[in-house]
Amino acid sequence: MPTHVSARPSPLAAAAGLLAFALPALTAFAQPALPDGSLDPGFGRGGVAISDFPLNNDWVHAVATQPDGKILTFSRGGGPTPHDPTFLRCRLLRWSSDGKLDPTFGNAGQALLSGPRDSAGLPSCTTVAVQSDGKIVVGGTLGFNVLLARYTPDGRLDRDFDDDGIVVTRDYYLNEPYEIAFQPDGRIVVGAIGFDDSSSTFTPAVARFTANGKLDPSFGRGGVAATPLPERFGGGSVRLVLQHDGKIVTAGSVQNASMLIRYLPDGRLDPAFGAGGIVRFIGNNLYDTVNGMVLQADGSFLTSHSLRTFDPGPDFKGTVIRHRADGSLDSGYGSPLVRGSGRLALQADGRVLMLGYHNRSSVMQRINPDGSPDTGFDRPRIDFGGVDGTFQAMAVQGNGAIVLVAWLDDQRIGVARLLSPTYCLADPFNPGRYIGFSDSGWFSTANSGVGGNGYGVVGRGSIQAWNRPGVGQYHRLTASGASPDSVYRVDASVHTDGRSGWGSGNVFANGATPARYATLDARINDIGCSIRSSR
Repeated sequence: MPTHVSARPSPLAAAAGLLAFALPALTAFAQPALPDGSLDPGFGRGGVAISDFPLNNDWVHAVATQPDGKILTFSRGGGPTPHDPTFLRCRLLRWSSDGKLDPTFGNAGQALLSGPRDSAGLPSCTTVAVQSDGKIVVGGTLGFNVLLARYTPDGRLDRDFDDDGIVVTRDYYLNEPYEIAFQPDGRIVVGAIGFDDSSSTFTPAVARFTANGKLDPSFGRGGVAATPLPERFGGGSVRLVLQHDGKIVTAGSVQNASMLIRYLPDGRLDPAFGAGGIVRFIGNNLYDTVNGMVLQADGSFLTSHSLRTFDPGPDFKGTVIRHRADGSLDSGYGSPLVRGSGRLALQADGRVLMLGYHNRSSVMQRINPDGSPDTGFDRPRIDFGGVDGTFQAMAVQGNGAIVLVAWLDDQRIGVARLLSPTYCLADPFNPGRYIGFSDSGWFSTANSGVGGNGYGVVGRGSIQAWNRPGVGQYHRLTASGASPDSVYRVDASVHTDGRSGWGSGNVFANGATPARYATLDARINDIGCSIRSSR
């Protein structure tokens, strides 16, 4: 049976059952020149960059960032005629860290992908991701087939990927790839929407490809794990994450309910998760669609949802729900009421960004790890030269900066970058072992990746920060408390001169999931703090 949940506001104390939080004690330190969430004056013109081609006909769908600060956007467009439904036309752009198109990439900053539609169904250009070696994988749809293409770091099609750089799946009804993730051995996991011929219903589906672009025969059935559902109209997943142990979790909807599915590394459903690998849940006035999902350092899942509202009072339109690592609902989470609902992204300190749509305009909000809204975060109005637009995607860079991409009404691409300082200490040899924190006191740490035991915790500690003239700023985190299965202590410190820095940290946890690890990072913030798979 589906789990019933209620979306409601909750004070900070609502999370006490999950974590023991210590309120931050701040000492005086030099404040940043601009408030958290301000447009970055070092990017584009006043924090904003806009594409401009002889023919502007772009519908941007996705964004990804590189460790060097460069930004990739992926859009449908770039053809000689606007949005010809008989052709696939995708434009991959790379922007330098200053907001200009990168002339060293492709042809003057762009790489075009095009081809004739060879079956029914509209073509699409939906997702982009960056491998650890700098190669770039994009995904879209050609007819009713998933299309993947891989580019070298300089913007050329990678001939080591299925011989010509392009893969089209023709043996399965797979459509609309929505997420691309990478395993440490180079295999590529793709979440998509499937179609079951026998029942004529849509199904959640995950495909896995080898590093050279072939469907992986050791995964699912011939490389595809499809999950037929008994509901009359089937269902589909729209978000995907990889756990530290190689398991794959997708989020989506099934008739009148939201849904999480967990697969074992070989593509079978995980019997230890929910009911036979599937968790169904519904809530009061909760739409069944899942708009966003992130995996927290402690193994919990956050999903964002839209709400049906009939109250003439405060105009809340969305909420966030948390499930524990085993799929059970975390009733102690705040489940904040927020304006709009949309995609989610994690910052290094564990705070969560939500990019949504509300009252015919884009809204971005930030939620603390315990589920309380971050009322101190207020994104400024972003002006794309007087042209209206709608934000479609976001990404977080290693230094905490937030990148937003928008469809503009004149069919150009708008990119904005916001300042949001965080400190990320990642093990250079195993980036899945990390400590991330900010001057808010919130922190996130995990021992994931190759050799990690999967321990992770999100919490709040004390911050000491001071400035030494001519030397730089120092920031120190001290935290201790209890997670559901361990008592922990976290200590970390960084030194930064505003452009670069170094830092170190230690974590000790004693209990059912013990952990003891340290990080020494000679170049903080060059690798994002996030859970990484060990297999």
